[in-house]
Amino acid sequence: MTNLEESNETIKLTELCAQVAHDIKSPLTALDLAIKDISALPEQKRIMIRNAINRIRDIANNLLSHQQKNPELQMINPSSLEAVLIINQLDAIISEKRTQYSKTQIKFNLSTDENAYFACSNINSIEFKRMISNLINNAVEAIKHDHGQIILNLKTSPSTILIEINDNGSGIRDHVKT
Repeated sequence: MTNLEESNETIKLTELCAQVAHDIKSPLTALDLAIKDISALPEQKRIMIRNAINRIRDIANNLLSHQQKNPELQMINPSSLEAVLIINQLDAIISEKRTQYSKTQIKFNLSTDENAYFACSNINSIEFKRMISNLINNAVEAIKHDHGQIILNLKTSPSTILIEINDNGSGIRDHVKT
């Protein structure tokens, strides 16, 4: 691919990001208005809806902020990093997944080593939540039935934070692993 072709592809991608972000913002405004009138829903569901709206808004804002940047050159924006307690991020995601999959009998648990409760890292919390959420969704898909268990383990060492996601699904077939 020539430099001109690469440039044209980057421009098309940038325009697509801007259009998607713009298109997402309109229904978000409607959802923001509607959520004010859903007092009949249990508090847990209202919180989940509010959190989902905020995550979608964060994704749209992230697309807009990166629309003028070359994605190959700007994978992580240092100004979007913030020091966060990892346990808080994981707990929010687990809470959301429990509500999202409440009609199944899939159990979600968060296991934390004693010294990991105060594990803090500089991360882009939007990207982090999206990544962990996607991994959990993959684990749910691997279960193949409406009952199972997904466990997030948070462990630390002096220089490392380890997050394990375990499920009792079918696993990855050998021919897919390679």
